[in-house]
Amino acid sequence: YTEKSILLKELLKKLEDQLQDSYVVRIDIAIDFENKIPNKVIKELCKTRNPFVWKNTTYYKTEKEKKTNQKMDIKKYNKSLKDDLDYPLERLEFVFKGGYFNKLQLKDLENSFSRMEKSIKKFAGIKVEIESI
Repeated sequence: YTEKSILLKELLKKLEDQLQDSYVVRIDIAIDFENKIPNKVIKELCKTRNPFVWKNTTYYKTEKEKKTNQKMDIKKYNKSLKDDLDYPLERLEFVFKGGYFNKLQLKDLENSFSRMEKSIKKFAGIKVEIESI
């Protein structure tokens, strides 16, 4: 974690009780890989999605999505380049949007972890376990 991440986590913990009835509009799940993302993951993504490169980021979109999607975006980028790290790191990011959750409140967020884990497994072939902050 960076210093900003730690501060944000502390702030959210302090506000947690006040935010329970708020609606979730977006959750980013990042998976970091030392060096490069394995080819088998990229191949799995490309089974149902087409890569689309914009600047230093590759987006994986279906034919229907074109450039926008109200439910989920999948992207990969060089994290070491983005954050000027002195070691090689690539990030695969799943951005779950409001349309994916259908009016999910923060107090019920953990109930959707299993569904997000299954989506990541389905699209990238990666078994993950999402943990609460």
